[in-house]
Amino acid sequence: MFTGTPAAAAGLRAGDVIVAIDGIPVYERPCEDPHGRPEGTAVDLSYLWDGAAAEVKIQTVALIP
Repeated sequence: MFTGTPAAAAGLRAGDVIVAIDGIPVYERPCEDPHGRPEGTAVDLSYLWDGAAAEVKIQTVALIP
């Protein structure tokens, strides 16, 4: 987990499994978003937390400037 990121601030922890981004399962998404997303774009993450489904909205950040 990247400390200080919106995901960490939203409560995601090491071991949580992100299963969808904006409703699209991660296994169906390309590795790179060809259109890019500006920093600060809101995305909905669906994830498994202790085996239970959960959702959170976070803002994108540039991890590698």
